[in-house]
Amino acid sequence: MPKFASSLFVAMLLGIPAPAVDTTLLNTVMPDARVVAGVNARRIKASDFGKFLLSQTEGEDRKFQEFILETGLDPRRDIDEILVSSKDGKHGSGILAVRGIFNTQQILSAVARKGGTATKYNDADLISPKADSKSVVAVVNGTFAIAGEAGEVRAALDRRAAAMPAVDAATVRKLDGLSARYDAWAFVRNPAGLAQGHARRHGASRLNAQSLEAVEEISSGIEFGPSMRISGEAIARSDKDATALADVFRFVAGLVQLRSGNPRPQVLADLLNSLEIKTEANRLTFSMAVPEAQLEEMIRNHRTAPVRPHRPNRPNRPARPA
Repeated sequence: MPKFASSLFVAMLLGIPAPAVDTTLLNTVMPDARVVAGVNARRIKASDFGKFLLSQTEGEDRKFQEFILETGLDPRRDIDEILVSSKDGKHGSGILAVRGIFNTQQILSAVARKGGTATKYNDADLISPKADSKSVVAVVNGTFAIAGEAGEVRAALDRRAAAMPAVDAATVRKLDGLSARYDAWAFVRNPAGLAQGHARRHGASRLNAQSLEAVEEISSGIEFGPSMRISGEAIARSDKDATALADVFRFVAGLVQLRSGNPRPQVLADLLNSLEIKTEANRLTFSMAVPEAQLEEMIRNHRTAPVRPHRPNRPNRPARPA
């Protein structure tokens, strides 16, 4: 994604998600979406942990402050909810829809000063960081924005105008349930297909893809409170497949706990120690938690830790003569 769209994307996430998914955001999801993820920024910001995160952003770097001054958008204050959807999970292939407050004229002026362009598409302002950019950001009525590839953004705006979800009713119920329960969540359909594609593109091991072949869908989320809780479920093809998947989960968790090398953060160790995995018929559920205070301490320590100097890659040494 070009620089301006990337900056907007990152800034939105810094805002860090209403009982059900915002209807306007839900209507942007493509009918064949295999990955959907949401963040209820409004709810997180109202939580104790959200307030702690906001306190840690005070005195942010100069570029972030310049972004706020130029666009009038402060993600910590102006973002309410985020929804990301994708057909295949590839980087740059999906759309990011955001409910919030946007100063459209100030954003347009900032884009023009940096050489970008803006055009109208129905009631939306389509913003391109460069004339030849393939990605755009659409701002609608100062309360809604979509970022992504230009064709995907236009299609999402068309779905929004239709005023009804393009996904099936069962998926709508699933997404609404996840949004009602979690502060941040994700839903993946046919995860094996996505993992296989990732392995082909990056030359990674096919182990993860093979272990997911019998899984029809996976969903998970994070709840913030006295403890940060991560939980979710996987729906397998059969009872036997769910049991086998539970064994894979336990095996992977054990490997992480036994992994040698740099010491793991205590928060990760405690998360894994609290892991609970259960199966019922073809459904697997998992849950793990760590106290919020411990998570806050880890973040404080990370922010105050000295930055390690960059070490350039060393050239390969010539082989010793036999």
